[in-house]
Amino acid sequence: MYKNVVVFISGNGSNLQKLIDTVHLSKIDIKLVVSNRKSAYGLKRAEEADIPTLYMPYLSKTMDRTDYDLSVGNEVLRRVPDLDFVFFLGWMHILSEDFIHLFPPKTLINLHPALPGCFPGKDAVLEAYNYFKENPSKEMETGAMVHYVIPEIDAGEVIEKIHIPIYVTDTLETLRYRMFHMEKEVLLRAIKKIM
Repeated sequence: MYKNVVVFISGNGSNLQKLIDTVHLSKIDIKLVVSNRKSAYGLKRAEEADIPTLYMPYLSKTMDRTDYDLSVGNEVLRRVPDLDFVFFLGWMHILSEDFIHLFPPKTLINLHPALPGCFPGKDAVLEAYNYFKENPSKEMETGAMVHYVIPEIDAGEVIEKIHIPIYVTDTLETLRYRMFHMEKEVLLRAIKKIM
């Protein structure tokens, strides 16, 4: 049985594209793609796949953050009342507890480019790269994880994780490239697991 999924994105949408390309294998039905950025290429990817989109910008100078979070959450639930999961794949806006509590436990799932307990929040790949360049060791690594969303940032129960080596010869670009490819693997493994 297929699961009804909503995907939140803020950028290129390459992980969204991976889901679009593997919907039959992963047994998901993407009902809606949400973005807070009009220029997010992921919106175009969704439109090309005939997936409905929702653009809701957060205007920090004129909007209350909690009001914004609640309006996004309520609009998602209005459009997809029978959703099973919400995936955050490159969504660049930390959502409040008010948003999280609109959804049943273990409904909200995030892909984060770091291992559990390491480098929460944005710029995790840059932080990992800088840390290991300043503290080199023979077993340098970072990783990616898929976890349930809780109010504490990037600290929810881990569904799947993958270890990604950092080489002495790495540049930030080569590490980002490796993360770009390997995080898709952990995402698909996590989806298979929760199904």
